[in-house]
Amino acid sequence: MPSHDSPRVRGRARKIAGKLAFWAVAAPIAVAAIVFSSANRGPVQIDLWPFEYPLEIRVFELVLASAFGGFVLGGFLSWLAGVQVRRRARHAARDVDRLSRALTDARERIARQERDAETGNERAVVRTIPTTSAAA
Repeated sequence: MPSHDSPRVRGRARKIAGKLAFWAVAAPIAVAAIVFSSANRGPVQIDLWPFEYPLEIRVFELVLASAFGGFVLGGFLSWLAGVQVRRRARHAARDVDRLSRALTDARERIARQERDAETGNERAVVRTIPTTSAAA
């Protein structure tokens, strides 16, 4: 059981504190937006410069459209922030596959050499051991 002062417990406490801080800020803003948009149901006129024609829209539609736009923008920025992490993960997965194949090949070579040594085929053992330039 981890002690109360371990890094894992402190990290979990920070995570919980961060979530509480987020909801302490986000919940009142969400309630205020809902109350504001439900109290102001009348249409408002929005002038979208440089376009000529003004847009007439109800306030709650404007608030919902803004919230949806913020949600989509936040999701896109989160995805964009993770591009480098995903790239590193792909490269690490390739390295793991390559090293796994190399390990399997090395284990098969060792097993083959041990089999040849047990059967007395010394020439096969010598032939399969790679030589380096330092040994030559």
